[in-house]
Amino acid sequence: MKLMKKYLFSLGISLLTIFILTGCTSSNSTSNKSKPSGSTELVNNTKISVNKAAEIYQKEFSNAKMNSVELQQHLGKPIYTIEGFDNKYEYEMTINALNKKIIHKSHENLDQDDLVELQNEQLDLSKVISLNEAAKIAKKSAKTGKATEFQLKKEHGNTFWEVTIKNKSSEKEITINALDGNITKIEND
Repeated sequence: MKLMKKYLFSLGISLLTIFILTGCTSSNSTSNKSKPSGSTELVNNTKISVNKAAEIYQKEFSNAKMNSVELQQHLGKPIYTIEGFDNKYEYEMTINALNKKIIHKSHENLDQDDLVELQNEQLDLSKVISLNEAAKIAKKSAKTGKATEFQLKKEHGNTFWEVTIKNKSSEKEITINALDGNITKIEND
């Protein structure tokens, strides 16, 4: 009788192990299907807007102003990197653009010479065209390819989007005036 109980117990553990391993395998294959692939557009894989990413940044660094917002693919995921400043520090935050989770945040002392320069580069997101609009303009200009990287910044009083469009063997960087949507420069790499 003891031998029979041991046999049934071992059989039960074996079946349970097989069941668990089978469940893990099918779970992994399902999750692989939902991962963004390199063949889809970066903006289509992004679940949060630039404004939502900015809200997350402002919640962490309440007195900071932004001077750069970047969106790019990192390890198969869309990631925002936001840089900013206040009177004492420069800040940087990376945010997962799928689930709003903060991946990294840091700050370092700001020297006063840099403060003047950064104040001239402060972004006002309420006046800029959206990420989707910048992607449409850049793709139309490039004629073929996918938008793979975006950066919003301000230099010399001009706010602009830099959009990287990649095609099979070529890459273009298209600079768009972020206030009116006009293309200001196209560089072929």
